[in-house]
Amino acid sequence: MKKIITALASAACLLCASSAQAGLYKLDFQAKDFRDQFNPGPAPQSEVAGSIIFTAMSLGSPVTSIDKIDLTILNHTYTVDEVVERQYPQYLQIYVFGGSITGGATGIGSGTNDFWLSLNPSTAAGYMLYTAVGERGIWQSRITATFTELTTDVPEPGSMSLLLAGAGGLCAMLRRRRRQA
Repeated sequence: MKKIITALASAACLLCASSAQAGLYKLDFQAKDFRDQFNPGPAPQSEVAGSIIFTAMSLGSPVTSIDKIDLTILNHTYTVDEVVERQYPQYLQIYVFGGSITGGATGIGSGTNDFWLSLNPSTAAGYMLYTAVGERGIWQSRITATFTELTTDVPEPGSMSLLLAGAGGLCAMLRRRRRQA
C-alpha cells in the first residue's frame, strides 16, 4: 500500500509541474520631426529609430527585464544597463522606457544624453523625448511603433520543486524495489 501511495504522490508531483508562459517582446519604434515648445530652433537629431527587447508575462503587463536595446541618439549608443522601464498605476498598460542618465523613466534633464519613450502597446501610439549634451531644450515627437512577440517558456520555481520532488519519489521507490529483490 505504501508503494502505491508513493507512486501516486510522485506521479501527481510530476503532473503538476508546468511552465509559465513569459513573453519576450520586441518593440520597434521611429520618431521624426522633433520639436521643442520653448526652443524654436531645429532639433540636433531630426529622426530617431530603435528597438527594445523586453520580457513580460503578457503585452501590457509590467516589464520583468529589459533584455536588449538598439538605440543611438546623437553619438550615444545606449546599453541595457542605461535603460529603465516604469509603469504608472493610473495609466495601466502604458510603457515608459527611459535612459537612466538623469531621471530614468521618471524624468529627463535638459543638456544630457537622455530619452523618454512612452507608449500604449494596444494602440502602438505614443511619443518620445530626448535631450542632447550641451544643448538647451527637450525635443518631443510622436512615434510609430510595432510590437512583435517572441515567446519562450520560463519554468516557475514552484514547478521545478514539484518536478524534483516527483523525480526523487520515483527514485526512492525504485531503490526500495531493488533492495527487496
